[in-house]
Formats: sequence, structure tokens, C-alpha cells
Amino acid sequence: MLPGLAGIMAGLPEPRTVTQTDSRTTEATSHSSVSFGDDAPDRQIMVLVWHNDTSSNPGNTPTATIGGVAATRVRAYSTGNGSGTAVGTAIFVAAPTGTSGTVSVSWGTQPVTIVVLRATGYSGSAFDSGGHVTDGDTYALGVPANGVVVGMAGKAATGVDVTWTNLSEKGNDDASGSSRSWGWDFPLGAQTRSITYAPYSGTQGTNTFAVASFSPV
Repeated sequence: MLPGLAGIMAGLPEPRTVTQTDSRTTEATSHSSVSFGDDAPDRQIMVLVWHNDTSSNPGNTPTATIGGVAATRVRAYSTGNGSGTAVGTAIFVAAPTGTSGTVSVSWGTQPVTIVVLRATGYSGSAFDSGGHVTDGDTYALGVPANGVVVGMAGKAATGVDVTWTNLSEKGNDDASGSSRSWGWDFPLGAQTRSITYAPYSGTQGTNTFAVASFSPV
């Protein structure tokens, strides 16, 4: 290899990719030594966050830091009437440096579980996002050409086998008394993608979901 070529290549953007780098199933407000995967000039770290609260609803405005960087809250939903079961899902994005770091989430006083995704070749600003605006199991998500779609769902019970329409599930597990499901698809053509998950219950506080799309860079 020619002198200096290795350094030049190391600074080039990677192809468009999405991979899971970490998962934490024990609730905490701060998760340390979270894997972000290899650093890259166009890398975005997407953190999917779940809470499962048995007594209150902490609202829809959580905040987070990823590797010491203030994260963008793409979308967050917390369901419940404030006096009983509530579950929440949120998607955060930031561009920290390094291969690992601490993920801290402030969602009222609720501890949370997380799944971490490493994305390259995509914007850190969502093209569209939505989900559990009101009780419902479907969202018509706008998707840009060559875009990526990321989605997640939470159920206030363990052992729930979540299925999706128009989203490829990558994981489904139990964490701190609830069920989690998440997935992504890329690359996709420009479209409006109707994303649905099941089983769905209209009972207040028993389920929630969030989806988002991102443009290529």
C-alpha cells in the first residue's frame, strides 16, 4: 500500500450499514461500558430505550447522553394513566467517538433497558418518526430513497412473541418484567411504509411502539 494511503482510507465513510453492538436487559438510569463498535467518520449510535413502570407514567420527554454526547430524542412514547402499569419506548441518536461509553437516560425517575445500534452512511436526523400517538398498533412512516427504518415495541408482560408487518424483527426478549422487540430494514425505496406490530391490546399502559426512518448521506 502506498505511503499515507492507509490513513486516507481510514478516514473514508463506510458503506451503509446497521448492526447491533450491545443490549442491556437489567434496568438502570446509567449503563457503563456500552459497546459502540468501531469508530467511523459517519457513524451514528442509535439507542433504543424501554421502561416498564408499575405505578406511574413518566411522560414523553426523556433525555439521554451517549458516550458523553447529548443525544437527539427522535421519538418517545410512554403509555399509562399515571396510577397503574405504564410502558415506554424511545429512540435516541448521537455521534460520540470511541468504541464504548456510558449511556445515561433520564426518564422521570425510571430505570431503563437498552439496545444499541451502530449505523453508518445515514443521517443522525430522522426523516420521519412516529408510533404510539394514541392507542394504536400501526403507523404510516415516510421513508426516503435508500433509507433505513428502525422500530421497537414494548409489552407490559413477559413471554410475548411480537410479530411485525413491514419491519424485519432482529430481536425479541424479556427484560425487567416486560417484553421487548426491535428491528430494522435497509436500503429501502422512497415510500410510505405502514408498520404494524402484534399482539396489540387497547388496555391502557400495556403496550407502546416507536418507529423512525433516516436518509442516506
